[in-house]
Amino acid sequence: MRDFTLYESLHPDVIVKMLKMAFSFENWDKLSEISNVLCICVHRIYEEQQEGVPRKYVYLERPLVYYYGFGLLMRGLALLKQGKYEQSGECVSKYTDLSWMTPLDEEGYQIVEDFRFYAKANRYALDILSGRDERMDEYVHFLRENPEEVLPGLNNILQSAFLHNLDVDHILHVFAEEIGRFGDYEDSVNVAYYYTYSYFLAVYLIKKGKYRESVDYIIQSLSLSHKLHNDREFKQCIALFETYRDFASDVQIDEYKVFQKFILEGAVNNEKMVEFMDAGVNYHLCGND
Repeated sequence: MRDFTLYESLHPDVIVKMLKMAFSFENWDKLSEISNVLCICVHRIYEEQQEGVPRKYVYLERPLVYYYGFGLLMRGLALLKQGKYEQSGECVSKYTDLSWMTPLDEEGYQIVEDFRFYAKANRYALDILSGRDERMDEYVHFLRENPEEVLPGLNNILQSAFLHNLDVDHILHVFAEEIGRFGDYEDSVNVAYYYTYSYFLAVYLIKKGKYRESVDYIIQSLSLSHKLHNDREFKQCIALFETYRDFASDVQIDEYKVFQKFILEGAVNNEKMVEFMDAGVNYHLCGND
């Protein structure tokens, strides 16, 4: 591993914090590198345990299996963000079954099952994002069986729709009731997912030629990005609105001017504030944070 000696003496919990920092800055190369470091570090500890070598680390916040699964999941996410779907899938396969990391206590077994679920969700995400629309019905069934996955799952479906020119109106109709509750979310992870949903839906509608309808979701995205204090996404929404301003109604333009005021007053924080979710990240996407 490149520059592994810079990290090898670090505690796994410290490396996890470094991963979360790399994720928050969307530094996918660094995320991939540090994820690999975590996996190597954990595997060394595991081998020492199996050989009866005195434990190197006095205290770990979680069972050892968590760190190995987390490293694989984050590496898979980094590869996904780089468009390397096949390599990302290889990572997913590796945390599908971590039961070999014995001994496992009750918490350890639960972590193994958690990662098994993440792997299933993320495998669907990879298939859908890579254009395998033949798996769409199966994915929809999975989402209906797991309501907590509906919002990040719809983000995957919408992204796939505008990347691969798919019509997913019927899927949005299936989840109309759930979609109607997205605005009730208060926690930052789901608000961030809802922002992504609104932005992706706006782009999807633009590709379908429904410009006036798309403007509503651009404005909704603006509102959510401001709520998240996310400067980059806020500016992204401004650029999208200006591109399609001619299709906006007077009411929509008035709503938009409220957010222009925030920009002029410098109300948007320049530091990106991203709440991190241990698994999924919209890739559970993945998935999803």
